[in-house]
Amino acid sequence: MRSIIFAVVTLLFVAAGSMPALSHAMMTTSIPKDGATVAAGLSAIEMDFSRPVRLTVVGVVRAGDQKAMALVGELPSTFAKSATLKLDPLPAGSYKASWAGVAADGHVLSGSFAFSVGETPAAPKPAQ
Repeated sequence: MRSIIFAVVTLLFVAAGSMPALSHAMMTTSIPKDGATVAAGLSAIEMDFSRPVRLTVVGVVRAGDQKAMALVGELPSTFAKSATLKLDPLPAGSYKASWAGVAADGHVLSGSFAFSVGETPAAPKPAQ
């Protein structure tokens, strides 16, 4: 009986140890980070993923606007663990970046992150 219990417990530990390998891809970080405020003129967003992903849709919308900001260039056409997407420089305001894609294992995934673009600081006045 002890050997059966030992075998079951060992099997549970082995299965628990392999769970991260079975997990789905997810976004791990973004630049700008969710909730961050960055300087005016932001011209790219970056996303990193835990596993290779092929992005199929990305939109950046300014709060109060109905239309997404245009990406400069195309979405990557291959699976990758990171993506840098160029935008025309963003004016001050609050934004939401939404994305969708497919992981290399075939799972569909999506997400979003919000950030703010601050005003460009005024140049200091020269001392007189």
